[in-house]
Amino acid sequence: MNVKILHFLFLVFISLIQGCAPSTKLDTLVAKDPLPSNCRPLIFLPVDQLPENYETVAIVKYGDAGFSVGCGKEDIRVKMSAEACKAGANGILIREEKSPSLASTCYRVTAEFISYQE
Repeated sequence: MNVKILHFLFLVFISLIQGCAPSTKLDTLVAKDPLPSNCRPLIFLPVDQLPENYETVAIVKYGDAGFSVGCGKEDIRVKMSAEACKAGANGILIREEKSPSLASTCYRVTAEFISYQE
């Protein structure tokens, strides 16, 4: 095969792989030490009673980057939990969530990573 064709195919392959991950936007508000990687942050919905005196550590938004895979509800919640631990948060407060639809096959969510005394 021609080297130019192989180079082109390689670039197309890399572009497809990068386009397959869901988009993530993380805004850190408070710098905290990370928690152990095996931590399990509690997930709170807007209707849940929140812990007293919680602190918002970061705001995160997961969306569809187009041609995304691995962006189902469970996939995103696993990724969110790992990111919360890295940010030093022991809780996740879901602010807005959208289920997969005809417009997007991904679970989309906006949430706060929170820290509170247990």
